Amino acid sequence: MITKQIALLSLLLIVSAITMAQPVVGFWKVDLVMVGDMDVTPVAKWFKYHQDHSYQAGNGWSQNSVGTWTYDKQKEEFLPFNSKGEPDEFGAFKTSFEDGKMYWEREEEGMKVKVTLSPTTEMPMAPKDSIAGKWQLVSIIKEGKDITDLHKANHQEEIFIRWGGTYIKTNPDGSKSHGFWHMDPHHPKFHMVDWNKEVDFMAFNISFDHDLVKMVPWKDKEITYTYKRK
Repeated sequence: MITKQIALLSLLLIVSAITMAQPVVGFWKVDLVMVGDMDVTPVAKWFKYHQDHSYQAGNGWSQNSVGTWTYDKQKEEFLPFNSKGEPDEFGAFKTSFEDGKMYWEREEEGMKVKVTLSPTTEMPMAPKDSIAGKWQLVSIIKEGKDITDLHKANHQEEIFIRWGGTYIKTNPDGSKSHGFWHMDPHHPKFHMVDWNKEVDFMAFNISFDHDLVKMVPWKDKEITYTYKRK
């Protein structure tokens, strides 16, 4: 029994030593990115750093980067290398740890950059992950007034947003339009581009409330379209 306890204690000490030597290892989500005095925090950004010095990164359910990393404990410098992209021209991050969080700092094009990350156990959700599906128009509010009935003939308007990046929109008269969509990686800004080049592209600021999504056009912030998931 004593031998087992000693073996377990030794294992815990080894794991603790590895963790202290490589505090970067783990699953992290980005809480804040400041460039100078500007908040440029990306939506649902995450990183997974492994003991073998490999990593994956992404936004929400989409992985968009893989590579390797190094951490110089003496200099407190962290340097990732994206194996699928261009070399990082700005060099290593000065790295610190406090209250369980990790902080990166460096200068980019003459501006101070500071990134705040915290550990997580769940993949952060991005608006892009929630927008896919079929949505039925339920209301249109303009300048505080409900104008739904003036707009929606036969209550037919809906949007089918496909995972593959295309959409089908059923218009109030029953006709259909097609196009592709994408989401801004830094803001909950949803773009719809009609395949008919004569139709202007549409951009909306979106927010979710249970099975509802509210879409506010960037060109007319006095109007709100609310859709319900079908």
